[in-house]
Amino acid sequence: MLVMGPKILLSDIRRLAKLQVTMEEAAAFFQLSRSTFRKMLEKDERARKVWEECRALGRISLRRKQIRLASTNATMGIWLGKQYLNQQDKQSLEHTGPGGGPVQTLDLTKLSSDERRKLRSMAKRVTKQS
Repeated sequence: MLVMGPKILLSDIRRLAKLQVTMEEAAAFFQLSRSTFRKMLEKDERARKVWEECRALGRISLRRKQIRLASTNATMGIWLGKQYLNQQDKQSLEHTGPGGGPVQTLDLTKLSSDERRKLRSMAKRVTKQS
């Protein structure tokens, strides 16, 4: 048992660490500030070792449950593949012009003032129709 303000038991540290609580959440559990809890872990080697080892054990347990769930849940399988196997969703979008050729563009800055006026007029008619 550690004594630093409120009573802190290694068994409580072990249980919280396996649940993957943050340092802030563990500190709140013990009614400490985050910095006090962090300093306690820095100073107390046994507490720090329990915290680190049990956090690792908690991650192993979580990973095991995820792998088990992936056998019945495709979404979990996809997520695990992205996390651990570098799998990723790839989307490709390609625009082509007539006959698969390049998209034709028009540089509107090269239009004459009369051509721009006609274009604005056509755009207004189209927006009124829709």
